[in-house]
Amino acid sequence: MNTIDLKSSIFASLKLDLSSWQGLLSFEKTMFVIANIMDIGMTSMLLGTGQFVESNPIAAHILNDWGLIGMIAYKLIIVAIVMLIANIISIWKIDTSKKLLHFGTLAVSGVVTYSILLMMSYQGWF
Repeated sequence: MNTIDLKSSIFASLKLDLSSWQGLLSFEKTMFVIANIMDIGMTSMLLGTGQFVESNPIAAHILNDWGLIGMIAYKLIIVAIVMLIANIISIWKIDTSKKLLHFGTLAVSGVVTYSILLMMSYQGWF
């Protein structure tokens, strides 16, 4: 085997390994993205009532300066950063990466649940 064949086989195996690692996180990534999309939707609905304000000071600042589109972009950038960090961690410790995404999904789901309760209260459900 010559040097070129050895290099190409190493890169081919590395590419295969990286793609299989990323596949292991597809469920976790999907759940994290869905939770964040729900958060963006609930935030938009609550702000649209005119009765609620953004409680995250960074997001509130961006909302004041850039409007709703800016805040949505901010939230999506945070999602992308967390997913990038999870991808990097997964190269060495797949379980740690899964735990990060599970924690993030759980945290955002808690915010979504609270937002749903706020909306239900606003609409007079209880």
